[in-house]
Amino acid sequence: MAVERLTSLVPNGAFYLLENTGLEESYEHTFAWKELNNQFDYFMSKVVYRIDRVAPVRFGEPVALPGNANTYTKCDYCMFQNLNYNGKWFYAFVNKIEWVNTETFRITYSIDYIQTYWFQFRFLDSFVVRQHAITDSLYSNRIPENLELDQYVVNEDWTTHLFDDYKYIVCATVDKDGNDAVGGVYSGIYSGLELNVFNTPDQVNIFIENLTSVNKSAAIVSIFMYPKAFIDDKGSLNPEFKVLKYEYTPEHIDGYIPRNKKLLSYPFNLLYVTNLCGNSAEFRYEFFDETRGGIEFYVGMDMASNPVAIMAPYAYKQIGAIPNWNEKITLEGFPQCAWNVDTYRAWLAQSGSSTAISTMGSALSGVANLMSLNFGGAVNSALNIAQTMAQVNATKSQPPQSHGAAGNSAMVAFGLKDFYFYRLSVRRSVAIQLDDYFDMFGYAQHKLMPLNIFGRENWNYIQTQRAKVSGDAPAYARQLMETALNDGITFWHNPDIGNYNKSNRIVVNENGTQEE
Repeated sequence: MAVERLTSLVPNGAFYLLENTGLEESYEHTFAWKELNNQFDYFMSKVVYRIDRVAPVRFGEPVALPGNANTYTKCDYCMFQNLNYNGKWFYAFVNKIEWVNTETFRITYSIDYIQTYWFQFRFLDSFVVRQHAITDSLYSNRIPENLELDQYVVNEDWTTHLFDDYKYIVCATVDKDGNDAVGGVYSGIYSGLELNVFNTPDQVNIFIENLTSVNKSAAIVSIFMYPKAFIDDKGSLNPEFKVLKYEYTPEHIDGYIPRNKKLLSYPFNLLYVTNLCGNSAEFRYEFFDETRGGIEFYVGMDMASNPVAIMAPYAYKQIGAIPNWNEKITLEGFPQCAWNVDTYRAWLAQSGSSTAISTMGSALSGVANLMSLNFGGAVNSALNIAQTMAQVNATKSQPPQSHGAAGNSAMVAFGLKDFYFYRLSVRRSVAIQLDDYFDMFGYAQHKLMPLNIFGRENWNYIQTQRAKVSGDAPAYARQLMETALNDGITFWHNPDIGNYNKSNRIVVNENGTQEE
């Protein structure tokens, strides 16, 4: 038996059984040590059985030990030492404890290659899939996570208020005084028409009546409503631009303050802008220039009969201190107005003098015919006067003539015409789940970089592709370490493996120095 073989050899080794180390052969979790003494002291604190004089332990073979098997069924780990192996301690997982007899039990074990050769590994830069970041300042981690996010909720909303007040523009071939229009430039665009600006509808009505009274009602080409904030003078070479600046420092997601600041960036937290008419865009807070103290937009509008407002983010995506027009969003379809012309006044202004002359001529002709006893001629003159008066009465009874067509009025009528800003985020419950996930597994990295094994207070997770480990550990130990890294492994810096409720602040920054 193994016991007889052991007693026949010189007892120059030690074998200890341990409980509750927290380590498992799956290598999903392990300890990361900076000092050899710390490793030894921890495992010694878990020893529940020790024998200091045993025959040398041969790798891969069960070990028979004196004692009752039932006493040590909770043991999950062991450590042993062969003095003929330079006094090195070997650490191993307990696979099985078997009863041999009332005085002997047998241990089957598997070497824990990570703990056994920990101080003989040398970790080279590898392609890291994900790990805990060396810094977690706002917007410092932008690699996509490709996680399911569910629906967004609105945290805040606002508008520009640049489209609350309107003026009325009559586009005509004459100016406000009725003089013929002289072509000019509006917002950098030439127009041969005069854009007559009025503050109230009553002013527009008076202008139309005045034109009608001097037979110039046909001079009106169109009437439209235009936002007061963008009115330009004739001769303006560029559109009037407004700068909108909103101070914003993200702190919460749907009322939840996350531990991991990546949750304050896209796609977990973003700015959504829409015109409520099918044109919308998403903007990432992290793409705005942080040095400007907020997010900025430029809004401009051309002064024309069918105007279009354009809004673009400013200093966005490292374009410099200018608007990023490639990311613009537009607002169009402003109200086109209809107008009426008094038919009678227009007809009277157009033919009033000729009608009066015709009537007077017919009357004088009738008188002459009567004086010359030409009764037939007198009758004809009377008929001409009657026909002229009938035409006047018919024209006067006609309804006013309508011109233009009303359109694009609903959004303005309901007070909805504007650019709308919504700060969207994931729901609070989703944010909590994601925060826990990032606590456990860090952030996506997807680049060649050093392994961050000691950068956090209590644990560091690392997953790699084709990890490379060198050092003077045996090849099979290095290969196992590489496999564990490729599968994903958490390195713990405290005995409480699996306790994610503890603080895990950054303790080593990107410069490699210890943080207080």
